[in-house]
Amino acid sequence: MGRFFIFSIPLVLLANPIKIEIINEFQTDYNQRLEFHLTDSIEYPILYDSVITPVGVAIIDTNLVIEPGGYLIIDTSMLSGPFYLPQDSGFIIYPNFLDTVFYPYDGYYYIVPAPPIGSSAAKFYCWINSGVDLEMLKDWYIDSTPTFGYPNDDYQGCKISGYVCGNGTPLNGAEVIARTYRNIYTPHSFYDSCITYTDQDGFYFMDSLLPDRFWVEVAYPGYLPDSQLTDPLHFLQPLTINFNLVGIEDNKVVKDPASAGLKVYPNPFQGLLRISYIVGRNAKNYALRVYDASGRLVKDFSRFTTYDLRPTGIIWDGTDDMGCPVQEGVYFICTPYSRVKVIKL
Repeated sequence: MGRFFIFSIPLVLLANPIKIEIINEFQTDYNQRLEFHLTDSIEYPILYDSVITPVGVAIIDTNLVIEPGGYLIIDTSMLSGPFYLPQDSGFIIYPNFLDTVFYPYDGYYYIVPAPPIGSSAAKFYCWINSGVDLEMLKDWYIDSTPTFGYPNDDYQGCKISGYVCGNGTPLNGAEVIARTYRNIYTPHSFYDSCITYTDQDGFYFMDSLLPDRFWVEVAYPGYLPDSQLTDPLHFLQPLTINFNLVGIEDNKVVKDPASAGLKVYPNPFQGLLRISYIVGRNAKNYALRVYDASGRLVKDFSRFTTYDLRPTGIIWDGTDDMGCPVQEGVYFICTPYSRVKVIKL
């Protein structure tokens, strides 16, 4: 046994220097089992690997191999030593792949449920390419029909719903658009963008969305549009976002000394418009956008508006987000705290 540990541990560490997510499903009731799934195109023998639960360390004493893309069930019949997953809360640690699952867990990027009797906690995942890197999106959910040994199949995507009002009155037919905060180029089974319209009660509903962050944008003629960036979505926590749009002529600016100082020059302008502003420490969801007289968003500078107590300047060249010159007329430079009316000649 001494020779085995001297030679095998360095090999494992060299082969797996980073975290690899391999725990794919688990059941805490009388079944006491978990499932490994390896997404890499390699096979991995797991004889003598350890699995840690709240009761101690168990050793896999059966000659098992995780096949490329395969699903391998682990239960007490394959283990030597203590292994037990409590019903209400616990954890699973697989040291050789640095993979750890705590349950229940309520985090920012994902949550893990404690599965009820007869159900399992299963993981949905997909690989996305945002043009920067290949990234795994994941979302744990409760599977009432466990699929140990096979792909997890009951995931339904994430949901966003809410109400849209205009000056406190429900708006029928308001356009609601949800799109991920980044461009995704990889095909997948769920939506990275969606468009819908409110009903007569101002209610909207979207489902089958990827577990990612979304920009939710609302527009209705005669009202200033609004938008909100969500946190990562989770199937087990449907998101509710309500909007109360303000009529263009009825807009009453909220004055906040933490986010003030919106100034433009010259006005009227022809060519370039200089915009200066201050983003205060307590400003939330700060946005700097340009709308036309109908309430249509023509230019969005929000990504550049970060916290800075010094006056910050932006030059608007009179073009929209597509780079096309806008027509002559009235425009509104808007933040959540102030608004300036400008005229383009």
